[in-house]
Amino acid sequence: MRVLIVTAPVLNRGFHWIGPAYLKSFLQSKGNVEAATWNLNYDVEVPNSDVSAYWQYHAKPEDFYQQYRTDVDAWVDRILAHDPDILGFSVWGTTKMASFLLAEKVKKRAPRKPIVFGGFDCSLMGEQYIQNPNVDAVVRGEGELTLLEMAEAVRKTGAIKPLPGAIVKSDGITVDGGWRPEIEDINELPFPDYSDYSGIEEELPLATSRGCMWRCRYCNVFWHMKKARIRSAENLYAEMRHHMERMPRIRSFGIGDANGIMDIAMWARLSDLIIADGRQIPFSLWASLRPRPSFELLKKMRRAGCRAIGYGIETGSARMKKAFGKAYFTMEEASIALRDTHDADISTSINVIVGFPGETEEDFDDTLRFIEKNARYIGEIPYIHIFRVIPKSPAQKHPLQHNLGTDDWEELSRYEHPEGKARAAKAHQLIKSWGIRVGAKVE
Repeated sequence: MRVLIVTAPVLNRGFHWIGPAYLKSFLQSKGNVEAATWNLNYDVEVPNSDVSAYWQYHAKPEDFYQQYRTDVDAWVDRILAHDPDILGFSVWGTTKMASFLLAEKVKKRAPRKPIVFGGFDCSLMGEQYIQNPNVDAVVRGEGELTLLEMAEAVRKTGAIKPLPGAIVKSDGITVDGGWRPEIEDINELPFPDYSDYSGIEEELPLATSRGCMWRCRYCNVFWHMKKARIRSAENLYAEMRHHMERMPRIRSFGIGDANGIMDIAMWARLSDLIIADGRQIPFSLWASLRPRPSFELLKKMRRAGCRAIGYGIETGSARMKKAFGKAYFTMEEASIALRDTHDADISTSINVIVGFPGETEEDFDDTLRFIEKNARYIGEIPYIHIFRVIPKSPAQKHPLQHNLGTDDWEELSRYEHPEGKARAAKAHQLIKSWGIRVGAKVE
């Protein structure tokens, strides 16, 4: 049984998708599945690959094919030569267009080839994905157990059968198997296998948790994996050692999962394990402010190798913070966290969101005052986001509660605060003048 998981363009070439690496290691640990992961973004350099809004909402497959026809045709030839029993696509919003394009071209030449879509975007909009005539099944949520059962069904019967965790076309009808219960103990998962990731240079992604404990009103991350589950310090330390021993070029780990420093005891223990080994293992992470890490913990994390922490602050307005669903910290606590992290010799960053429904000029000024007040402690603001409504976010699910004035999705998808662009441009200019590194673009 051979399973191939493809990540199609367009993703930034420096972004290494962790999901397929987990799927590969899990499937192969079962002994009767040969799995491979291909990130096609390593093969082609798309000039505007970081303009996510274009690739997610405006790019047309026929235009992409005309520009990258040689590459697309070569990818299809390569997929068919590999001849997987199941062809999977790991899909993010920006890779949807090219994934559909490749699925169409594979189906034309191999109409009986089972094609499965999965990943974050499929969890959000699986009902739309399954409507594509070239998609046979859509996996929602965690994919390990679902994809394994699919592989077993194909091996026994030659076809994907309805099952929990997926929407499946079977015998001429579409069957929604519902959401599969999530894996309770994620320490039991084998470490992700990056052996097919030829584009990795010095930093690997590392997941300290799954799911999300937060319900920020503008966000939909929690929809993909709903229950927050934290790995043990021992399990994380073993994975770090595992990868560094097998991939000597790896120098650091980037932690991007949503739960941050939620488990204070775990981070203290992980830092102790690294320090006791007589080495530093450089890592960076995103973090919430509940609980707020103590200065002592931050110093210990720095000794272990922590280089940067990005805090989920997004606003300097207490009113907007509450509207965002972030009432669990005060602006004073946010200032203390930035100062302590800076003083522990760890680089800090925050993102900014402007244009949330109901944001006033006073709210915006509060954000600017907060940033200016803490400018010496903020190393970078990578993005200034102009709020937009995204699928399955609380703002989209309950629009009237969020001052959006309509529950029509077409109207919601076009929502734009009348002062959003102007405020983002003003913030960008002022933040630069305060000596803070700021992303080159406003989104």
